Amino acid sequence: MAPHSSEQSASEHMAEPMIEPTIDPTPESQAVRPKAPIVEPDPLAAMERAQTSIDAKAQAKAQAKAEAKAARAAKAAQQAEAKAARKAQKQAERQVAKTARRAARAQRAADGLRFAFAKKMFRGMTSAPAMFFFATIIAPGLLLGARQTIVANLPVTAKAYAAIGMPVNLDGLDLRGVSSVMKTEDGGRFLLIRGEIVNLRERTGNLPNLQLALRGPDGRAMYTWQAPSPTRTIKARDSIRFVARLDSPPEGAKDVVVEFARKGG
Repeated sequence: MAPHSSEQSASEHMAEPMIEPTIDPTPESQAVRPKAPIVEPDPLAAMERAQTSIDAKAQAKAQAKAEAKAARAAKAAQQAEAKAARKAQKQAERQVAKTARRAARAQRAADGLRFAFAKKMFRGMTSAPAMFFFATIIAPGLLLGARQTIVANLPVTAKAYAAIGMPVNLDGLDLRGVSSVMKTEDGGRFLLIRGEIVNLRERTGNLPNLQLALRGPDGRAMYTWQAPSPTRTIKARDSIRFVARLDSPPEGAKDVVVEFARKGG
């Protein structure tokens, strides 16, 4: 192996120079950084924003107050209108009742006159033909208008007037809207009867029991019974709904008749 010369060693030494690290002379703490400018608040703009907020709140409050006032006014107007309508209705009802009372008094007076006139004429009849003429021609025309007075004195004549289509109502009560329906419950049948009791009088009255009758195809009663009224009394010109029930009704019933039970019936 050939010995290295000193020149060769020197050239090799020079071919590999050493790299020295570079050092930033400026410390990191002293590096230049971007800075945001500090903007001072505008007092006038802040005052304008505060005033705008105050104005908006005041406007909303005033609007809410105006809406509440309008709502109260509308409610008061509705109440006044309803009160006026009720007052007008009551006045109309009083006027109708007053007219009805006058007509009833006039009718009673006319009935009394007819009854007295018929009685006087009948007493003056002596011959059989005259009595027959009075009974068949004159009396019916006179007494039809006096049926309230006649039935009040002779209750047995009520059925006669009813038979010719001119029923007499001495109780001042009426039955309206009567309906019946057959229903089943727990395997059993029952008849349900509904209707309305109306007081035609200008005073409070007592309510009698209800007399009910099931009629067959021939119009005869198959079964009759009584049901209590929903209340014991009814106010003037008032109406009350009633419901009656009959369990296991007889087969073959065609309709049901409802009327007021008579005392002792």
